[in-house]
Amino acid sequence: MINTGAAGPVLHARSAQAFNAVQQSARGRFTSQIHSSNKVIHWMRHGQTKMNVHLGTHFTPTEGYEDPLLYDTRLTEEGKAQAVLARVDAKALSPKPEVLITSPLTRALHTAQLAFGDSLGCPTVVEPTCSERIWLSSDVGRQPNELQQDFPTVDLDSLEDVWWHNNGSGDVQHILAETPDEFEARMEAFRMYLRQRPEKVLAVVTHFGVLEHMTGHRFTNCEIWSCLWEDGYCSAEHDSVQL
Repeated sequence: MINTGAAGPVLHARSAQAFNAVQQSARGRFTSQIHSSNKVIHWMRHGQTKMNVHLGTHFTPTEGYEDPLLYDTRLTEEGKAQAVLARVDAKALSPKPEVLITSPLTRALHTAQLAFGDSLGCPTVVEPTCSERIWLSSDVGRQPNELQQDFPTVDLDSLEDVWWHNNGSGDVQHILAETPDEFEARMEAFRMYLRQRPEKVLAVVTHFGVLEHMTGHRFTNCEIWSCLWEDGYCSAEHDSVQL
């Protein structure tokens, strides 16, 4: 699913007081219902990217589309501002996350860095199974040695040299679109990964396609949304709690 972000970003204009009121309401309900197979997950989509902007003005499915080759697309200045503005919401999350999980794509890493920083006081884990479904150049990743230059404090030791969908082509810029079955298999691997994490409260910074698949919710840029995660799925009882 290609989401252009062209409708305009959510800039979290609501007051911190209103946000905290929702958090206070959710805290008791979430905490009281966590048991051995349940978790609370605070989901977040990355900020606006250069590819979001390009797709918003150039993408016409019926007429074909020429990829602008924006490999591992970066945040725009507006996208950076969105992530910085989201710091208030990220800091107020409740229950407080015990771990921050992020996709290795630069737009997610940068958003996580700007929105969360050191405010959580918990480890940041980079997980390739939650990277975006590969459609275009923007979804092709970069090798760990390149990423480390931009994110020197992030532990990338667990990443393979070519961690994204590439089928061993030997060309790190090869754009190999994932089939629905391939993407579904990866999402199931991500579900299993989340189930096996020891933490009960997690924050995840990821992408439109992943978020829609995992939650059924269509996220705007830098939107944060929380749910009770029961046996690998967002609970219907709580999936209306939007922060």
